[in-house]
Amino acid sequence: NVHMNIEALSRHTKHVQFLTFHREDANVGVETGKLRETTSFFLAAYFFPECSNENSKLPTKMVRDGYTTCFRTESTNDLEASIVDCFSEAGEWILDLCCGRRQLSVAAAEKGRS
Repeated sequence: NVHMNIEALSRHTKHVQFLTFHREDANVGVETGKLRETTSFFLAAYFFPECSNENSKLPTKMVRDGYTTCFRTESTNDLEASIVDCFSEAGEWILDLCCGRRQLSVAAAEKGRS
């Protein structure tokens, strides 16, 4: 449940962002009877010293200039790269709590994130 996850993250940081990604490559080349285009939802939480304080300020913007929190991508790789590019700078850490196929971790490493 998205609301439960937001609530859990909000106990540790006051900086949680809801993201929407639209994919067009789902079930390409495979007849599954499922939709080819899907929408995925993500949460981005920012952790830094004193981030749990009500009046804490982010050290940098949550969303980098030129980006939005609603993306349209053509493939899973584009989706993962968009997440990494939008919400982090080279040298920063990315934690994927639901790592599944670890694509986000791979995209992060390819773009110089830890």
